[in-house]
Amino acid sequence: MQYRGFSPALAGLKQELNSKHPELPRENPGSKWPKSSLGALRDNQRLTPEHLSFDESLQNEVDKVLVDHLLVVFYKCRSLEKYLELSKVPLSSEYQLDDSMPSQQEQDNVQAVLQEADHPSY
Repeated sequence: MQYRGFSPALAGLKQELNSKHPELPRENPGSKWPKSSLGALRDNQRLTPEHLSFDESLQNEVDKVLVDHLLVVFYKCRSLEKYLELSKVPLSSEYQLDDSMPSQQEQDNVQAVLQEADHPSY
């Protein structure tokens, strides 16, 4: 499920983290657009269109997401199923719930990622 884009407060926070902490690894493309990965199946089952039919209605209900902390993770595997250390960093209230719409650039970033799946070489 994708969102329209990062709110101005979160986009600014991401830029601030990148500029103040150049020692951190650069973001991978998958984290440059906001989304939630949904999945809960029994072993050896596949997702069907019926499983995904709630997606649009759920997406219409989810306008805003409260972000009240960040997690700093030193991981063993990229799926984060195994990690070495996890630290919770609380955020100040200015970042927690930004009612502003994502900028046009943020919305364009999301659309560009989604359109990649339509490319013949995908």
